[in-house]
Amino acid sequence: MSLLQPTQNRLLQDMIGHVGADGDSADWKLLMVDKRSMRVISSACRMYDVMQMGISAVEDVMIKRQPLPKIDAIYFLSPCEESVNAMIGDFADKKKPLYNNVHLFFTSRLSEELFKAIQKARVRRRIKTFRELNVDYLAFESQAFQFDSLESMKSLFAAPGGQEEINRIAERLVTVCTTMGELPYIRSGTSPVASSLASAVNKKLRDLSPDARGQLNKGGDRALLLILDRTFDPVSPLLHEFTYQAMIYDLLPITDDNVYEYTFDNGGDEVVKKVLLDEHDFLWPKLRHLHIADCINRVIEDFNTFIKTNKAVKLNRGRKELTSLKQMTEAMKEMPQYQEMFAKYALHIRMAGDCMDKYNGTELEKIALIEQDLATGKGPRGESISKVFNSVQEILRDPSVGPNDKMRLALLYLACYKDARSSDKDKMIEAAGFRGKEVELMESMAALGVSSKRRKPHRKEAKLDEDDQPYQVSRYTPLVKDLIEGIMEGELNEDDYPYSGEAAREGYGQKAAPAKQAKSLKTTSRKKGKDKGEPIEKERPSGPKVVVFIAGGMCFSEVRAAYEVMRAYNREVVIGATNILTPTKLFEEVGKWGGVGMRDQSGELDQKHSSSSSSESD
Repeated sequence: MSLLQPTQNRLLQDMIGHVGADGDSADWKLLMVDKRSMRVISSACRMYDVMQMGISAVEDVMIKRQPLPKIDAIYFLSPCEESVNAMIGDFADKKKPLYNNVHLFFTSRLSEELFKAIQKARVRRRIKTFRELNVDYLAFESQAFQFDSLESMKSLFAAPGGQEEINRIAERLVTVCTTMGELPYIRSGTSPVASSLASAVNKKLRDLSPDARGQLNKGGDRALLLILDRTFDPVSPLLHEFTYQAMIYDLLPITDDNVYEYTFDNGGDEVVKKVLLDEHDFLWPKLRHLHIADCINRVIEDFNTFIKTNKAVKLNRGRKELTSLKQMTEAMKEMPQYQEMFAKYALHIRMAGDCMDKYNGTELEKIALIEQDLATGKGPRGESISKVFNSVQEILRDPSVGPNDKMRLALLYLACYKDARSSDKDKMIEAAGFRGKEVELMESMAALGVSSKRRKPHRKEAKLDEDDQPYQVSRYTPLVKDLIEGIMEGELNEDDYPYSGEAAREGYGQKAAPAKQAKSLKTTSRKKGKDKGEPIEKERPSGPKVVVFIAGGMCFSEVRAAYEVMRAYNREVVIGATNILTPTKLFEEVGKWGGVGMRDQSGELDQKHSSSSSSESD
């Protein structure tokens, strides 16, 4: 079972459905939320699903509302002082309460101080339900979740006293485990952040009440939770990724709520349209992990399949097959009766086309080839690379290349190139014309492992046959894929990724090699048949679940890697992080750090900010 389904069950059945189950409440209820809890609900449920449960309106507890004293209200709130005080204030006036009975749910554990504040308030007499629901995460995909906590990066990597943030993250991660019904084995990287977080999660799981622990799977087939932090692979978030989902979040204006807003010409009038990118879109799960070139081909193929299998459409179109996005657009205008379905095709035609326009209109291919050489340490044909610094310098001097792309390339050079010299950083700063905040950003990225002093991880050699060669601009595999495969095959080194608490038995979860169908992205063309974009719920996964969590954020290439391993090994994989990272978000956040140094192994900060200290060679 995916993470999304039990999350929906907990929100819709255990919360909304539970209220009034004894026949004591009116059929229609109100739902009060704060900003955080609204994001939790909207990430997992459609508003239609909520309304079907008897909710007449969803309102923000922080704004002034119309009194409806005869109607019961469900409050689903974050356990913070601001939200609790707003709820208490709704019933402060004895003669003018906003609502009738109160059913109070919190996303996670409520502090003792706030619990006492509720006990002392007038609202306590109206509370009919009080429960910590333990859903304090955003389940934005069937196998992926995040905490929407970009600001936690500074507390974890660039400021003293990060233990409070680690405890907060651990609390939220425990809510993920309890929703899945798992008391997992826990392993982690050996960095201060990863190991401290693993210990905190282990303690909080042990401290659960006997009733709560009794509902969790604690047998030999329980899940395994692997905890990492962003320093384990600073390369993946910097690379240009050319699979569909990663590319549109990198290049197009997608909001934090996964909404794409665009304008189009409707008979001479400009119309603004907003669309939500989620798994309710029948095309999205098929397309999101495909290379952009394969994605466009897939949209056209799916559209032609629809035309061939629909009798009414065949009467209009004959047997002519469409071969381009332009032809598809014209065909859709001829069939207005299918507008809702065609709107999905039109959306993805537009987004894929916009991505390709940006790709073709810049030096992205040239930049990406150099990035891949740096990240893999090899050229497109596996040859050793030399004089790569000259290629980097050429891009950095190019006035047509934007500052964001220049920064990504310069940081990749520092993170990847084993022969980087102490003077290379200063030369790159000069070539790119970086000043002030940009130089500080380069300094601060050392806190995430972007430094020539970083110990480069040992990677297993990829063995690809002739039909399994990746695109030249997509040769690098995120390190997290190696780690998940290591878990599947029982080969993840315990010295590098030790257990926190109870260790699994010998032979835990080991399976045979992956099925042959799991292919990498092709070099020139995609062959007919099953491709990587298909939904993965074709065959029920078997074996213990693997959950990977990255403190400091994950990028979409890592999310894709988790789905690929799940499909290959037919074993459930869930991946999560404190936040989703795009290069723009990463730079905006780290750019606020003011050029901090990197934590040493004791977890303290190195406060040396000079460029000479950050650019020493290996």
